[in-house]
Amino acid sequence: MKSKLLLLVVIIFTSIVVFSSVNAEAKYTIVGCVTFPKTHFFGMTADKFAELVHKYYKGDVDIKIHYNSELGSETDVFGYMTQGVSVDFGIITPGSITRWEKKAALLSAPFVFKDVDTWKKAIHSNALDKIKNTIEDKGVKIFGWEGGSFRNLILKNYMDEKTDTSNLKLRVQKSPLQQKVFTAIGFKPVPIVYQEVYNALRTGVIDGLENEPAGYRDMKFYEVAPYFVLSNHTIATWGFMFSKKTYGKLPPELQKAVAKAGAEAADYHTSLELGGYNSVIEDLAKNCGVKVVKFDNSIMRKKALPVIKEYAQELDVSDVLDAINSIK
Repeated sequence: MKSKLLLLVVIIFTSIVVFSSVNAEAKYTIVGCVTFPKTHFFGMTADKFAELVHKYYKGDVDIKIHYNSELGSETDVFGYMTQGVSVDFGIITPGSITRWEKKAALLSAPFVFKDVDTWKKAIHSNALDKIKNTIEDKGVKIFGWEGGSFRNLILKNYMDEKTDTSNLKLRVQKSPLQQKVFTAIGFKPVPIVYQEVYNALRTGVIDGLENEPAGYRDMKFYEVAPYFVLSNHTIATWGFMFSKKTYGKLPPELQKAVAKAGAEAADYHTSLELGGYNSVIEDLAKNCGVKVVKFDNSIMRKKALPVIKEYAQELDVSDVLDAINSIK
C-alpha cells in the first residue's frame, strides 16, 4: 500500500514538473559589450537599454553587459555580432568596421557634418540609409544612430594653427579614409586599436589622438597627454547595433522590445553626449590638469574636404554626402 502511494506521489510530482516546464516561458540571455566603463556614457547607455528592455518585455530575459572592452574591441564585437556568437549588441563607430563595409567610414570622417544641427537632422532622416542598409547586409541591425559631441585633438605637447605637424604621430582608427584625411591635413596617422592608446602615448609610439571629451577623461589620457585642442573636426557618430542572428532567434514580442529599447537608448546616449560636452571639458580643465587650447579649423577643413569627396566617389556614397550637405 505504501509503495503504491509513493508511486502515485512520484507520478503527480513528475506531471507537475513536466507541465510547468512546458508552460514556463523560455529564458533568453542577451549579451552586450561596450568600449568604456560603466560610468562612461557608453556604459550608461547600455544600462539604459537593459532597463528599457525589461520595461517593454514582461517575459524572462537576462541582459549581461561587459564594460571596458572585456570581450574585445569594437571591431571584434562587430565581428561577433555578424556571426551571432559571444556578443549580441554594442555601440559601434562606423570607422571601426571598414573590414566588412568600407562605405561606413564616411560617417566617422572629419567635416562630413557642418554642424550638430545638421548631424541631428541627418541621423533622424533617411540620409544615411544607404550606409545603414549596407551594414545591415553584413548581419548586424542598427536600431539607431547616436553621439553628437565633437572629437578634438588630444596631444602630449602644445599645438596651435601655426604648429608644424608633419612629424606629429596621430593615432587614427583603422580606416583607410581616416588615414588619407589626416595625412592631407598634415599629420602622420598611426592606426592603433583604442585599447592600446594609453601605452602608445606613454611610450612615445604616438604623440596624440583625436577623441571626444568623455573618452579623454574616462580613459585618463590626460595623464600622458594634457593638451586638449578644440579642433571640432568630427561629430562623433556611433550606431546602437544588434546581431541579426540573435534577433531572429527571439520571440516577436522580445524583438519589438529590443528594437524599441535600442532606438530609445541611442537617443538617450545623444542626450548625454550633447548635454555633458561642456561640463566634461570644464571638469578636465579644473580637476585633471588639462590645458584647453582654442583652435581655428578652417585650414584643416579646406584640406580634408577634397579627400572626403574623392573617397565618397570611389565607394559610391556621393549621394549620401550630397544628402547630408543638402540638409538645411
